[in-house]
Amino acid sequence: MKDLLIKGGLVVTETTEDVCDILCCGETIKKIGVNISSSGAEIIDAAGKIVIPGGVDVHTHLCLDTGSATVSDDFYTGTLAAAWGGTTTIVDHPGFGPALCSLDHQIKKYHSLAQDRAVIDYGFHGVIQHVDDDALLMMEPWPMRELPVSNCIQHTHINFPTQTSSGFLNARKIWGFLSPYTPRMTVS
Repeated sequence: MKDLLIKGGLVVTETTEDVCDILCCGETIKKIGVNISSSGAEIIDAAGKIVIPGGVDVHTHLCLDTGSATVSDDFYTGTLAAAWGGTTTIVDHPGFGPALCSLDHQIKKYHSLAQDRAVIDYGFHGVIQHVDDDALLMMEPWPMRELPVSNCIQHTHINFPTQTSSGFLNARKIWGFLSPYTPRMTVS
């Protein structure tokens, strides 16, 4: 793979802002410094420009179908627009699946919707629409499963009966994941 050399831009990192060069091979930065040379590299003149890391959009809705409305962007158009805006990674928020579906139903579905369509990196945060014993058991083995799951699970749309909420809170302690969790209690 041909190297890429970005020359003379204002390179912004988490700790510095310096006018310098960046040498890349594939998706890996090999070197950041002044007056870097690399024979045969493709050169981009970044003089007078700011060179920053790609952005991460942590809450997108692609291919979302609510039953009464469907978003206009799929994984190709949505990630292409994101890339043009400087976003290099998205974390999509899948819609609810069929009633009482397994916790990984929508994640698997959205992986298939994104495969060979997304032009940037992507991930998903899950949707929990019900919590029962089966759902709690399914949470336990997630760290060892083929589908990667973050140790921070965000849920924003949950209606739990009181007894389920206490079971869910206990599961969080046992399995060691964090959750910004504000239940909306319902009387049943």
